[in-house]
Amino acid sequence: MRIFLFFLICNSGILFAQNEIKLLDHMINTISQVSSLEYELHSKELIDDKLIYSISKVKLRKSPYSIYCYMLHPRKGIEILLNGKHNDALVKPNSFPYFNLKLSPYGKLMRNKQHHTIIDSGFDNIKNILLSAIDSIKLNPKSYISNLGIKQKNNIYFNVLKIINPNFKYYKYVVKDNETIDDIAKRNHLCVYLINQKNKISFFDKINNGDIIYLPSSYAESFEIWIDLDTNLPLIQKVFINDNLFEYYEFKNIIVNKIFDENEFLESNKFYGF
Repeated sequence: MRIFLFFLICNSGILFAQNEIKLLDHMINTISQVSSLEYELHSKELIDDKLIYSISKVKLRKSPYSIYCYMLHPRKGIEILLNGKHNDALVKPNSFPYFNLKLSPYGKLMRNKQHHTIIDSGFDNIKNILLSAIDSIKLNPKSYISNLGIKQKNNIYFNVLKIINPNFKYYKYVVKDNETIDDIAKRNHLCVYLINQKNKISFFDKINNGDIIYLPSSYAESFEIWIDLDTNLPLIQKVFINDNLFEYYEFKNIIVNKIFDENEFLESNKFYGF
């Protein structure tokens, strides 16, 4: 009887963990089926030891890639329109110099006081981060993933998963020829801002072949992923470093797979201010 109880207790933990992995797999598959989004994004990002809060309205189409963003806070009225991931964005600053600008999504102005580029909008970023870690999670689920239960916010019910990297650390990396921090971060599914912060460099400092930098062993130390029970999408994402909030993203008023009008991503759209 004792042996049976011991077996039952041990395997119940495995079964619960397997259920959480199924939830994660289902969420990832749902994200893969998203072709377009419209939402209001509330974000907090740790910049220079302060959480910077912003709100923006976003329209996103994956193919052909197009995105329109209207800033509500902190600088209301800024508009951004981007067609194609490798093109410059059209930006209405709504302040000096009071005329439209063509700016690179990777340039200084568009990355100022932000963790990500506009191209990281939507759910693909969190999906790719999780896919990079899913094999490790499945090998030892009890160490990596736990279920925090059902929680409610703004009349929406969420299943909340917590994912941790128990072996989170920084390690030395030798820069290869013609590599940039963006290249390294993208290949390893890491946060560019965190790499820069650890190495006391900026987005635009040049690194050279043979330089030694420190990389985190994963995107973050831990995540809270709030999965909406209706859409099965991670509408709230909390990212922690050293048990402190590093990133917070909340998607509100979301419309999934909306069919946009033909002029939705055109400068001439009468509802835009370009």
